[in-house]
Amino acid sequence: MVARVDLAPPGLFLIISLLEAIELKEEMENKGIEEGARFTFYHDTSIRACKFDEEGNIVEKWKG
Repeated sequence: MVARVDLAPPGLFLIISLLEAIELKEEMENKGIEEGARFTFYHDTSIRACKFDEEGNIVEKWKG
């Protein structure tokens, strides 16, 4: 199974393995947590976005 990931610059696409996609997602999540980013969940009707602390606990959430 492969995943398609959009990387900078816009329009550049790479085909990567599922394991590489999971590693990339974890790397981006960790960076986002460190920088205090908000994570959005388009598929979740109860929580549309949230922020996590360093331990992975939800510290803020916005309901849908």
